[in-house]
Amino acid sequence: MKILLVHPRKGLFSMTVCSYCNHQFECQNCDAKLTTYRSGENYLELVCHQCQSYYNYPNICPVCHNSNIVSMFGGIDDLAETVEKELNQNVIRLDKLTSQNLINKAITDEDGTFLTTRVFDPAIDYKAFSKIIFIQAENLLASPDYLVFEELIKNLTEIFLQINPETEIIFDSNNSNQVFFSQLNGLSKDKILTWFETQLQQELLNRQKYRFPPFVNLLLITTQEKTKQNSLDKIKSARDYFLKIKNELSEVTIGNVYPARMLKRKGYFSHHIQLKYPKNYTNYFEFQKTVLGLAQLYHLQVRLNPRHTF
Repeated sequence: MKILLVHPRKGLFSMTVCSYCNHQFECQNCDAKLTTYRSGENYLELVCHQCQSYYNYPNICPVCHNSNIVSMFGGIDDLAETVEKELNQNVIRLDKLTSQNLINKAITDEDGTFLTTRVFDPAIDYKAFSKIIFIQAENLLASPDYLVFEELIKNLTEIFLQINPETEIIFDSNNSNQVFFSQLNGLSKDKILTWFETQLQQELLNRQKYRFPPFVNLLLITTQEKTKQNSLDKIKSARDYFLKIKNELSEVTIGNVYPARMLKRKGYFSHHIQLKYPKNYTNYFEFQKTVLGLAQLYHLQVRLNPRHTF
């Protein structure tokens, strides 16, 4: 019997805190929570997934000097250790194999529990599994980006098209407000694919209502500065300029300034504004010249219809 567990969290734990003062351990170069990894049998370390900085696992809190340090929100490494210890089963980590041949060989030769962090991996033969379980499935929709729902349905559809009719897919979720996954559990393959189509139609209506691609073009304009104030000043200056010439930018919507989801990344601070304009914009070339000139003046990054808007 082969079971595949899909858990998108990397490492042992996703957050480390002081249980006395609630100080959270973050990267010195990024606004990123540090992930706990095991680096040896009795040695833990903290890793930043943004800049790949490594830190010793803390013994005391730098704020209150208390020693009650705890890590929480278990990742795939914690899941692997739990399965091996509690269920006494052989664990095969597909996300650590480097080629399709190695993955195919592992699936063919081994029985037991297989683990991966990837929602969908084209190298995996999903027909081989009698059960596929998505651990903490609500995390699959945790991102605020507008493409996250579409990407999830795309990946799940790929899996459902490959599995055998008798394969059981389970979405594990402790979030009672996340009805998407509770509705999926128990549906047949055909009903799930039909339901996906219905959900995507609703997603299209939402995109149209709130003016997101594919109904408009979206420009994400971003600063990248060594200080937070410089980042904020430059993005505000850029937005003020767009507002100043708004009469010349017919049909262009100018969004508000907002901080990047990770305000500081690799030592640089970022803020955004969004510009939305029609697909067949009549003043496109004049608009493009204005945007590129402003980007050069203020050293801004410009992305068209980006995958991530935060």
